[in-house]
This record gives sequence, C-alpha cells and structure tokens, in this order.
Amino acid sequence: FPVTLFDFGIVKDDKDDLKAGFEQAGSHCDLVLSCGGVSVGDADYVNEILDELGAINFWKVAIKPGKPFAFGQLRIQLRGQLNGQINGQIGNAWFCGLPGNPVSSYVTFEQLVTPVLKKLSGQTYLPTPHFVAKAACIIKKRPGRADYQRGIFYRDEQGELWVKSNGKQGSGIMSSIANANCYMVLEQDADDVQHGEAVYIIPF
Repeated sequence: FPVTLFDFGIVKDDKDDLKAGFEQAGSHCDLVLSCGGVSVGDADYVNEILDELGAINFWKVAIKPGKPFAFGQLRIQLRGQLNGQINGQIGNAWFCGLPGNPVSSYVTFEQLVTPVLKKLSGQTYLPTPHFVAKAACIIKKRPGRADYQRGIFYRDEQGELWVKSNGKQGSGIMSSIANANCYMVLEQDADDVQHGEAVYIIPF
C-alpha cells in the first residue's frame, strides 16, 4: 500500500529539542527512523529519550559495523489538529535508531530495518540469498561480533567463486560500499579467514 514519508530534518544534540522532535515524529508516523545519537557519548540522548517516551526493546547488537543500534517504541499522546489539546489517544510508533557512522548506518538499515519495513507494510520478507565463495586473501577478523565486511566476488576460469576484501573496512569509509559488490559475512565467533577457506557472501 502507499507509504507517506515525513522528513523532520536535522535536530541538534540538545535533549529538549530531540525529545520534541521524537514527540512530533511519533504522533505522525507508524515507524520513526533516526540516525546518530545512539551510542554512549555525552550528547547521545536517543536511548534516554526513548526510554522516557516509550520502551527500548533492545540496544546494541553484536554485528560490525553497527553495534550501537536501538529498537523500540514511542508512545505519544496525540493532539487534536484544531485546538492542540490532547485527545486521549496514544500513538504507538515503532522506532529504529541507526548509528551515526555512514557505513554502520547503511549496514544496519539493510540488515535490520528493511525486514521491519517489509513486515509493517504487509510484505513477505525473504532474506537475500547467501552464496559460498573461497577467500582470495587473508580476511582479518576478531571473535565477538558478526562482521559484514565489504568485498568483491568473481569467478575464475574454472567457474569457481572467489571473494577478496575491498580494502579498508572503517565504518566511515563509504568507498568500501561504493566499490564493492558483496558483503563477506563472518560469523560472530569466527577468527581470521585464511586463503582458500569458505566464506559466506551476500551480493549487492
């Protein structure tokens, strides 16, 4: 069905301004999506406000990039359109708080928010197919979080599928997305991947 998008603009790192922005967004929308302010810095107020206005279902996920991701609900008292008075009804909006770093935001939107959007809009969510490729290089990985590294996959002359890293994997390096053609999905407890070992990939 048709989807209406509202852009509530950029809100500065001020708790009162951010709370007012969330109240406005939550009273208009079925789902509110924000970017930034979900970590543990002095000016990261998103989780605190979400806890005041609704509920935090979970915060922080064991993936890289994208650990500081917040999911919950905003419960906003709705006001009448004419006189601004509270009409007694409560608006329940789902909330997804993306990390501020651009690659982290991109990855968490694709992997975590897209399924929510499809569910809310009545679609059947089908995960993007995974394929198995051989590592064409050593892929560095520390155990602890599932890692969505950006890579380039290709077939050799024998038709075998290979994948190599797309260079630096920092969460602020958008070229790692722009110049790649897949995610290399490394499991949470995995260590370094050696040349020739199997790697799960998700093509873009």
